[in-house]
Amino acid sequence: MLLKRGVLVLTLVLFSLCTNALIISEVMYDPINDNSKNEWVEIYNDKNYSINIENLTLCGDQIVNEYQNASFLIENNSFFLMVDSDSNITENLNISNKTKIFFLKKKTICSYGLSNTGENISINLSNNVSHFDYSNYLSSDKGYAPFYDLNSSSYKSGCIQNGTPGYFLDCPEGGTTSVSNDLEYDLEISDDFIEINESLEFLGTINSPNKTYANLTIKIGIKSSYGYDYPEELILFDKEIELKEGVNNISELTNNLSWTPTDELSGEYKAYSRLVTEYEEKRPYKIFELRTRGNIFLSNFSIEDMIRIGNLTNINFTINNEENSSYNVSYGIRINDFRTRTEKSDHYFICNKTQIQNDTTENLTCKLNITNFITDNYSVYSFINFSYKNNVLYKETHKEKVEFIGLEDLGEPTLKILSYDTKNSFGSFSNILINYTSANYDKNLSFYVYGYPKQVVANHGFSGVTASDYDTDNSVLIEVIRDKNYLISIPFLLKSNCDDSYDNGEYRLRIRGYDTRLDDELLTEDFYINISGKKEAFCPASCSSSSSSSSSKSTSVSTSKPSNEFTYGDVKYYISIPKLITSNFIVKINLSNELNITNKLYIESYIYSGKTRYSDDNKMMIELAPDEKKTIEIKNIIAKKESKDFKVMVKINSSIRKSIKSYSEEVIADFAINTKQNQIKSFYTLQKSYQEDLKLFFSLENDYGKVALISDYKEEEIILEDNKTKFEIIDKIFTGINNYYVLLKDENNNTIDVKKLTLFANESSIQELDKISPILIDSPVLESKKNGVLVTGNAVKTTKIDLNPGLKKLINYLLIFILITSAIYLWGRLR
Repeated sequence: MLLKRGVLVLTLVLFSLCTNALIISEVMYDPINDNSKNEWVEIYNDKNYSINIENLTLCGDQIVNEYQNASFLIENNSFFLMVDSDSNITENLNISNKTKIFFLKKKTICSYGLSNTGENISINLSNNVSHFDYSNYLSSDKGYAPFYDLNSSSYKSGCIQNGTPGYFLDCPEGGTTSVSNDLEYDLEISDDFIEINESLEFLGTINSPNKTYANLTIKIGIKSSYGYDYPEELILFDKEIELKEGVNNISELTNNLSWTPTDELSGEYKAYSRLVTEYEEKRPYKIFELRTRGNIFLSNFSIEDMIRIGNLTNINFTINNEENSSYNVSYGIRINDFRTRTEKSDHYFICNKTQIQNDTTENLTCKLNITNFITDNYSVYSFINFSYKNNVLYKETHKEKVEFIGLEDLGEPTLKILSYDTKNSFGSFSNILINYTSANYDKNLSFYVYGYPKQVVANHGFSGVTASDYDTDNSVLIEVIRDKNYLISIPFLLKSNCDDSYDNGEYRLRIRGYDTRLDDELLTEDFYINISGKKEAFCPASCSSSSSSSSSKSTSVSTSKPSNEFTYGDVKYYISIPKLITSNFIVKINLSNELNITNKLYIESYIYSGKTRYSDDNKMMIELAPDEKKTIEIKNIIAKKESKDFKVMVKINSSIRKSIKSYSEEVIADFAINTKQNQIKSFYTLQKSYQEDLKLFFSLENDYGKVALISDYKEEEIILEDNKTKFEIIDKIFTGINNYYVLLKDENNNTIDVKKLTLFANESSIQELDKISPILIDSPVLESKKNGVLVTGNAVKTTKIDLNPGLKKLINYLLIFILITSAIYLWGRLR
């Protein structure tokens, strides 16, 4: 368990009675089993009405409903659990069917996992935030979860080992108690090897120290690549039972419960039970094997116990085909949490697909050659994969511990904040200077700033920047190299606060480093600034708190747009959504399977605005064979036509990934806009040599309207005349980074389009920032891949950075280097 770098001051904030409905009711921060996969946070709906939690976040992380494909509607006086995307909580805890479980998008809860030394966690639903700092409710023993006591309306330290996920419980007098050893549960099954048409009987005894009531659950788990799945139809028993003092027979308590496989395929299964009494809990299980259909097995596997980088290694497999026909079988290994130069993830090495004849045993060997891995001891699992009667079967069996000797282990990346302005005003630009250490990995990263939990940071379309907006206007895209330090300045724009929805005061902002190649968060760091005032230039003509919901809303599509080309579950996607839609439109998706096994995909799309859907779910199931490419089209029909800001949502669920991939894009509906909508066509300068006065040019689509020019140095509003194709503005420019914005207004003075121009000037020349070549210097390194990675560390004119003398000297050297480089460039051009 990673320990957080500080114990936060106790803070407990509950919603007001008119808005509060969700309570953080229990926090399992230090489970008995593997911390990284068994932490959970329980939430309780304390009201007498149902609540939709689709937009709920925990520590800024969004939820998905993949586990039970449950709706986001939480009934009154009921619980739900939030777990990380790699959780195997269902394998170790028997959760009631009535308790919904939602995965978080991140691999660990609250970025680094729940701290064993306590921290302040929060949930946020529609800007209603509830905090719970469990620092004062810690236990000296593992497995005790602080909880909310409804009787006293207060938090208490945990008193039941493993917690009570799914229901409330009072602690006995005297506080925390361990699970009693008096209760004994001995689960037995009739056989650990079940043939076709045979039944599995559940036997054993429960020895209870007294007469009591308990909840007993028995279910069957199916082995998968990430643990065990427990389908609802395989929950065989889930009832309250009465235990007598002494020995209780399972067969009597369950009325001779048995299970006969029907459509289940051969493989490893788990008979899992959970017994919960008032103060005690037992979770016994038994592993057994089915031999029904799909009887192809990996009976033996061997690999060397030490592998050096660059060396070929033999891997040996023994595969048995007990079916009456031949099958093509893929076989290989999975290396758990394998670290290479680019990532830390499960690595699949797949040997050639081989045809195994019926009723035969094949001994197979393939050679392993992996480069650029990090030295460590890794767990290696063998697997086979084949198609059986329209079912893709994945069977993972043997586990070996192997020492891989390769690149030096330099540790995990780090992010350190160096400098930022602690005071700022709404509607202003600022930046923060950070030092990033790449350690083990080469990465393609996006660094950006967003407000958490309040979205006080905006993109250039004046919409709030969220945790998922890694391609926002001010994001810094950078390719980092292993074992280097990077000095990076990240710009950000604060909301204008036109409707006075934000009070003057301290706000938390978060830097997020996002791995764009893996589509996953790498690391985050928080900082706090005091924000006050309002930026009138960004506001509509009339702005008041009573009319803010309509007047401050932009009618244009946001300039921030997530990438529509990505990889998820080893399938490449390219999503094409028309920017201008009708009531009947097509979403086109190009898919390419890069994995050497068949990938089953469930894809759906719909159009929505806010929390309302305007088209039915349009779902498709696709199977992609190894290396197969395919283009699909999903038809969407809008039944209800309204004038709103619409988004199209595409959700993808892969059979080999636990998390659901979501992609949304803002669109304009032809029944919701004026087709003669004006927009900015271009914004540029032709000036190449430096002088204080700068000529800026821009043009509009329809050549009329009203614009505002916002820069680091001036604000100016201009009324444009009709029948002009190009407009000229005179502004100032100074050495360093200069930001210029043109805002197009409609007849109601609402901003409908924005374009930004960022220029870098030295004493001789002016260049657009994104055309400057990367500056590569030994540690620390400054690189420019997009607007905002700044040589001087100053994103805006007003920023002041307090650096130590060594760092100041370094920056001066860098500026001299840039001037020399620019002079050489100009000399070459003049020749």
